[in-house]
Amino acid sequence: MGNRISAISFSEHGFKFQDSLRKDIEQWAALQDMETVWYCKDKIGFGVEGYIPVMGPTKEWAADRFEDSDIIIFFCTVAKAVRNFGPSMKGHISDPAVLAIDQQGRFSIPVLSGKKGEAYELSLWLKEKAGITAVNSGEEGVEYGFSVEKYAERNNMVISNANYAKEISAALDSGEKICFYTNLPVKGDLPEGFDWAQKGPLGINLSPSYRNAYFEHTLWLIPKCVEIGISIDETVVPRDIENELNDLLKELSIYPESISSINAVESGNLLPLQSLCENNDYPYNICSADEIDVLKSAFPGKELYELAAVKCGNARLIGSSSKRKGIAVAAALKRVYLEF
Repeated sequence: MGNRISAISFSEHGFKFQDSLRKDIEQWAALQDMETVWYCKDKIGFGVEGYIPVMGPTKEWAADRFEDSDIIIFFCTVAKAVRNFGPSMKGHISDPAVLAIDQQGRFSIPVLSGKKGEAYELSLWLKEKAGITAVNSGEEGVEYGFSVEKYAERNNMVISNANYAKEISAALDSGEKICFYTNLPVKGDLPEGFDWAQKGPLGINLSPSYRNAYFEHTLWLIPKCVEIGISIDETVVPRDIENELNDLLKELSIYPESISSINAVESGNLLPLQSLCENNDYPYNICSADEIDVLKSAFPGKELYELAAVKCGNARLIGSSSKRKGIAVAAALKRVYLEF
């Protein structure tokens, strides 16, 4: 990357607003010993001195800027910015800072903060110079609504992509609508700012399965709702157990993070399985012969490891493997209700 800020607008109004902020941004850049490069997609900016027209796809432009810029400014909605730069993301260690500024001049939103928080620092500068609210500044003027991180923590869920979570929170704070979908039963109404949908640019899929990416950029909230039943022979090793478990999860398109418990059929040597569970922080239970006998009458014809998967009593079997290398695995989906 170069010591550079790149900024782009997409419409006539966006270009005029971009141009009105140019002096303020260049002042901040000079203090950081950075250069600024100005781009536009709307024809009103074509031929204007100091602006480079972008004729090709914005995603290609964004990919190039991810290579040569430390900060990228999008004069558009967060959702539009994410659609264009999302494919270029590699991780916070290498990605530039990204700032989205809405065309009405209400919010400057650090979508990607940058390695040193550059996007946030620039947003505070624009707040001081131009009166634009710096989202997530923690100061007066910003009302905080639904927090993806807090909701996931409160409900013991795992977030699939921290960057997408930040983008969704920023989009909500700036008044954009976010898509939401789940196959699981829900109690209560969706929080303000969300719409039920199966298609859209940015959204949440609350599911243990990664099979369907409904949105162009999908954030999975992964509930711990999958019970695993397993039986092993005495001669197995942890690696073989893990391979068999992962094979079944891949077959079912299930996130390992969705495992709520591994329930083992009582046998002579469970130390390899205990080792696997400890290394992966999987909750671990041993199903006694008495417990299995009770389940046999309720689920006739099922194998012991399948009965272990439905041990909790409110789960339905969703898949199982044939016994290989002395290991057999089954998965069951718990009956869970989501609440907002």
